[in-house]
Amino acid sequence: MPAIVIGFIHTALWILYSTVLLLSRHDHKLFETLLLLLFSYFGYLVTLQSIKDKTLSFRITLSSTLLYMVGKWAALSWLHLPV
Repeated sequence: MPAIVIGFIHTALWILYSTVLLLSRHDHKLFETLLLLLFSYFGYLVTLQSIKDKTLSFRITLSSTLLYMVGKWAALSWLHLPV
């Protein structure tokens, strides 16, 4: 049960991150990277509160972040979407 909830929370987190990036198109890449780290840390804290294991929380958050980044890269390169 917690895995499903964590999955939904991480999905909502990355949707919110994409929305924030969409609304702030003219930001520098440094600020986008800092925002990515902030959202990743928030996802880590939510995961840590749910399962109480630091190593597993870190792995789940890292895999969620990497999955988001690979998905974004694939969408931008294969579908030729504007950056």
